[in-house]
Amino acid sequence: MVLGFSAMLLASAVSLPAQAINLVTNGGFVPNTTIQSSNASKSYRIPSTTNQSAIPGWRLTGNAYTVLTPDAADITVSGGGVFGLYTSPGQKVASADGSGWIIHMDGDPTLNANLSQTLTGLTQGQEYIVGFYQAGGYVNVGGVYNQPTRNQFRVTFGSTTKTGARMDMAFGEVVEPWSYQQLTFTASSATQLLDFVNVGGPTGQPPIALLSGVSVQAVPWETDTLPLVGSTVLFGFGLWAKNKFAQKKLK
Repeated sequence: MVLGFSAMLLASAVSLPAQAINLVTNGGFVPNTTIQSSNASKSYRIPSTTNQSAIPGWRLTGNAYTVLTPDAADITVSGGGVFGLYTSPGQKVASADGSGWIIHMDGDPTLNANLSQTLTGLTQGQEYIVGFYQAGGYVNVGGVYNQPTRNQFRVTFGSTTKTGARMDMAFGEVVEPWSYQQLTFTASSATQLLDFVNVGGPTGQPPIALLSGVSVQAVPWETDTLPLVGSTVLFGFGLWAKNKFAQKKLK
């Protein structure tokens, strides 16, 4: 009887995986309808100090060197105050999560901006995984920009800050493939700020990092409870074996 109950408990735990719920609003950076209709095939430079409604769900603070690019755009072309990036012949860079939009963040500490969102409904003490796709790029403007650059996303979740993998770019290097990053944080309150900033260099050489597909998800409960369930099953099996042995002795 105990064994049967334990087996049922284990089966229910395994058959009911935690639902992966993304707590981030608009993790794909889809802009407002005005930007969508007027920038279907070109990059758009977001004036972070004046326009906080460009990307619903997100807020930009700091300097105005953040760019949105739709998948269809040719990012090798610069114009309208937006620097293009080096790409190989025919290379098109698409959003990693299929949202259709990519955000470019300048890593020059004198020109970079913070991209943030307030998250609510968190559980204090719960672990959360911040996931995002990143790629490095190099500005396609000769003469002035001619040194290697570095990029690294600094991610703050509440009062804790961690960094993604560093991206080093050689002079004239084309946009590199997307890489997925995961950083684990523990919530200290029900409401916390999620903040991204590209911390790169050197100053005066626009180090550009591309960002796509941001998500925040609670660590699945099975990772903590399955060992306990397994112990329960073993305990139940021990009781069952003991009872069977006792019944044989009585016979």
